[in-house]
Amino acid sequence: MAQKRYGVDCATAAGLDLVGDRWTLLILRELSFGEQRFTDLQKALPGIASNLLAERLRDLSRRRLIEQRELQVPAARMVYALTPDGERVRPVLTALERFGMPYFRKAPRRQGVSEMGR
Repeated sequence: MAQKRYGVDCATAAGLDLVGDRWTLLILRELSFGEQRFTDLQKALPGIASNLLAERLRDLSRRRLIEQRELQVPAARMVYALTPDGERVRPVLTALERFGMPYFRKAPRRQGVSEMGR
């Protein structure tokens, strides 16, 4: 799939070129809690199709925002984790969470990024 770009000459557009696709910031949010298996991400993000999740993970990996890691035996499973470049999205997630909180009507199911003490 061809990468979509905003084509606007500014840092905001450059950042959105990396993380502006639907579901991408939510995937990064889940990974900000720590390593996650594909099935963990599916469970945490109800409504995302497995093929779209796989595509987003490939894109994020290609952009070096996440990486795959193999767990040690006996688990011997692949997990996804933020890279150092991916970690740089944390302040964005925190700011977006703070912005969205007044519009949030349900009780949070997990502790937010800003409350994680990171």
